[in-house]
Amino acid sequence: MIANVLCGTENMSRKDWLEQRRKGIGASEISSIAGINPYSSPYVVYLDKIGELPDMEQSEAVEWGLTLENVIADKFTKVTGIQHKTCKYILQHPDYLFMLCNLDFVFEENGKTGSLEIKTTSERNKEDWLDETGEVQVPEYYMLQVQHQLCVTGYDYAYIACLIGGQKFVYKKIEREDEIINYLIQIEKNFWEENVLKRIPPAMVGGEKETDVLKQKYPDAIGEINLHPKALEYVTKRREADKVIKEYEKIKDSADNELRLLMGEFEIGYIGDIKIRYPKISKELIDIKKLKQEMPEIYKKYIYKSESRRLYI
Repeated sequence: MIANVLCGTENMSRKDWLEQRRKGIGASEISSIAGINPYSSPYVVYLDKIGELPDMEQSEAVEWGLTLENVIADKFTKVTGIQHKTCKYILQHPDYLFMLCNLDFVFEENGKTGSLEIKTTSERNKEDWLDETGEVQVPEYYMLQVQHQLCVTGYDYAYIACLIGGQKFVYKKIEREDEIINYLIQIEKNFWEENVLKRIPPAMVGGEKETDVLKQKYPDAIGEINLHPKALEYVTKRREADKVIKEYEKIKDSADNELRLLMGEFEIGYIGDIKIRYPKISKELIDIKKLKQEMPEIYKKYIYKSESRRLYI
């Protein structure tokens, strides 16, 4: 199978690139549609595809990831001896036209072509990439991304390489898994035909990105509305979840206090390779009430208004 070339991307503006991507589902979006991406959701992807996603600034982490792509790819070649080259196209599955992908790089190995996916992550995500024995593993949401790429391109395998915390380089070979690919085809087809084409929003899955998008989409609060009866279901779910959260918060608080008791006056404690810190922290704060009373002009000069919406039940 040979993928279609939807368009070339060399010298393409980000705006045009995003417009082309709205013609289908990209590899980086499949984990969101599957509901396992910790940074996005099906609803966020849906809004993007129908052209209603609010403008959101690209994070600094994403910018650095793009900046370091070539450096990490060169490190991959240095470590493995496998040569790579850029792929300046948006590719399209020849049968499922809604399945698209951009490849960071492609490589040739033993007469076979494959894709090379590049990632960066912070030190705090180290355990997502290395198991307890130090073996390299791939987070599930990135595994789906690569399987989507293998589906679109028809390649048998790919490599994924990651720079952890700016210091630790890891890579792993990912074989094509047709069972996973068949699952991806089904859920992407359903999302494209039942949600995007019919303009029916998918169910919410929660998460910070989804919440931020909703707040930006509906920033103002005006008037009243009689909600659909289904709203009662969500109110009930929320109340039940709140009870469970409070119960677990109490368990967490009790565990914290047991640790505080064991730590006593010590700042640092160890349990095997686990490090616990209990430092004394001091802050310098401004007494807003006193400042407003004694220096009202200065208070007015530096005060600013912050607006947001909060949900109450």
